[in-house]
Amino acid sequence: MNYDELISRTLPDALETWNDQTRWYSEFIQELKDALIATTVDRNYWQSNCANSRTNHRNDIKMISDALIEEANERDWCDMYDKFVSRLNSQLIVDLEEREREYEVQATFIITVSTTIKARDEDDANDQAGDMDLSSFDVSIRGSYDDIEYSNHEVELA
Repeated sequence: MNYDELISRTLPDALETWNDQTRWYSEFIQELKDALIATTVDRNYWQSNCANSRTNHRNDIKMISDALIEEANERDWCDMYDKFVSRLNSQLIVDLEEREREYEVQATFIITVSTTIKARDEDDANDQAGDMDLSSFDVSIRGSYDDIEYSNHEVELA
């Protein structure tokens, strides 16, 4: 068999084998693409489902907390409830809500109002100040409640 005969028989076989392998790889790549798309869709579904579950869980905990607080208030179990929930919350991922109550508090404030007035003497300055509008004065407010001091609406720890 000469070279031309060998090429004429081998080349078509090789070309057919090449086409078969190319087709197989092409189908395999398409299967991989389809699997990737399906996996992405599944991942998106589960991420959304998980986020919804977390939200639903928090909403359920809120409803349980509200019901427990209402029951504790009705049965006058407030102190027991507060202690129980405090201990339980240290073990939970999502805390039960703790009771909030209204408190009446008292605070003492010293208000100093000052301004500079040109006058002949102190009595004249006091007379002029009595006729002035409050907006003409510099106002300084200092107060305290427990261990917190307030000064001109800024809070500082004492």
